[in-house]
Amino acid sequence: MFSYILRRLLVDVIPAIAVVAVVAFTLIHLTPGDPASVALGEEARPEQVAALRAQLGLNDSLPVQFGHWASRIAHLDLGQSIFRHDSVFEGITSSLPWTLELTLLALTFGVVFGVSAGIAAALSKGGLLDKIVMGIAMLGISMPSFYLALLMSFAIGVKLGWLPTGGSIPFAEDPLGNLRSMIMPALVLSLIEGAFISRVTRSSMLDIKGLDFVRTARAKGAAENRVVLVHMLRNAMVPIVSSVAVVASLLMGGAIIVETIFGIPGMGQLVIHAVQNRDYPVLQGVVLTVAGIYIMINLAADVLCAMVDHRIRFN
Repeated sequence: MFSYILRRLLVDVIPAIAVVAVVAFTLIHLTPGDPASVALGEEARPEQVAALRAQLGLNDSLPVQFGHWASRIAHLDLGQSIFRHDSVFEGITSSLPWTLELTLLALTFGVVFGVSAGIAAALSKGGLLDKIVMGIAMLGISMPSFYLALLMSFAIGVKLGWLPTGGSIPFAEDPLGNLRSMIMPALVLSLIEGAFISRVTRSSMLDIKGLDFVRTARAKGAAENRVVLVHMLRNAMVPIVSSVAVVASLLMGGAIIVETIFGIPGMGQLVIHAVQNRDYPVLQGVVLTVAGIYIMINLAADVLCAMVDHRIRFN
């Protein structure tokens, strides 16, 4: 297994990160706007803007700028933020824990809801419960995250007053307050992504439901819970794990929008401010970090699939 992981890191992960770095750097620098002009404001004189552009190295050609940036990346240096006046690494490390907490909480809710609902729908195929679950799943897949966030914020936060509609409390200061502030945004993300997991779980369970070994287990008198959880669910895990990996990747992107609506100081607000201020180093660092997380999630999913299904080999 370790040789497989090492080979994937060398053959897949590092080249993928390199491609992402080139594409992200090129697209970010081709977008309209001048960081020097934005930083100095509309009243800045042309010579001031020219001096700041020279200081930031923006007058160099794109290949030269990329070479300088890639050299810093090779030394694990993401550079300095133009507007935050701190290192990009510090900005990401202060924002990433909020996004990871929201993503993990939403993923937990989504997996529990999605897998449970998918199993229930598969066991009652064609019945009322199946139709209800699939109807909710279809609604969840079709609902934009920002719209659901606004609806839940109004209904649960404003009308009912059960949960706060915004703000953030660090976990170290108040664990319960932190959880209260994160539940609603996590539910928004989990309902949407859990709908996708439930559909995959239902389909995978139905593929297993009619196979010979399931009928044999029932014929031998095995309890229904054991048949479902051990014989059916275990053999249906590969597509479910793959769908969870896809959901985990999508959650990182969806969290950016939801964080902005609920005022969570995560990667979402960091990206929004960087885009508004044309903060190239921060944008490049965030894209590289998120791409690395995506790739590692997919690598972990491949390893987990091989661990839960003995038919898959590490090669």
